Amino acid sequence: MKECPDCKKLFTDDLYYCLYDGVALIQHGQSVDPSAPTEPTYKVSSSDPTQVLPRPVPPTQKISNLEQPASSSPSKLLYVVIGALAAICAVLAVALIAVNFDHIFPSRENKNEPVNDAKATPTPSPVAASPSPTPNTVRSVNQTVGQPPIAYNPTGRWKGDWSTVSGTLLDFELNLTETGNNNLDGQIKWTLRKTARPDKADKIGLTAIEYVRGKYDPSTGLVNMSGYSKDDPNGVLVMLDVYKLNISSDGHTLSGLARNGGKWNGHVKLNR
Repeated sequence: MKECPDCKKLFTDDLYYCLYDGVALIQHGQSVDPSAPTEPTYKVSSSDPTQVLPRPVPPTQKISNLEQPASSSPSKLLYVVIGALAAICAVLAVALIAVNFDHIFPSRENKNEPVNDAKATPTPSPVAASPSPTPNTVRSVNQTVGQPPIAYNPTGRWKGDWSTVSGTLLDFELNLTETGNNNLDGQIKWTLRKTARPDKADKIGLTAIEYVRGKYDPSTGLVNMSGYSKDDPNGVLVMLDVYKLNISSDGHTLSGLARNGGKWNGHVKLNR
């Protein structure tokens, strides 16, 4: 495509000048250099005056001492072709009428015969002829077959770790049981492996038990639970925690966050 640099209209590549203001076209998207030299302006005052050329006279021939324009006689071949086409059309029309004569001019017997008389020859209804589908048939046709919904269940034993960005790491062994209505009860066995706190350095390798309760959603796999008691004679744990976990679609992973004093920077990742 080409573009007029003045009016910004677009033209095809076979044009060289704008049809509206006569400016030379450029490629579409190409900028114009204002300092580039331009074509000189055509001055009408310095040009030669317009001349009127004489009208050409057609060749003439003398007939009875009078000059008249020479005329060519029409070709006989043209009339022969037109006559042949007319004859072919007439033959085709007669043949078409002969083939469809009975439809164009029906006889008296054909007029008296009933055409598509529904009362004379009733046709059986296809609905009445076919048996009505049974409820099981309708259900099998209209019912969309899909994958059964995933039923998430967090009950059982999980093992993994609890960690923070600062470098604290604890082994995390969770055992959950369902108490009814999707309620959970369980306990966590903690083992300290790494710590960023100097006052906990002597606790590495020691264990503690935290007792938790919660609830889970079997349709989404969300598990919310919190600690309510602990058995920690060695002072491994700082506090009881709150957990927001989620079961993976295959049911093999339980992961999420722990509040860790309100910061929600404790990362939990467990496997069955």
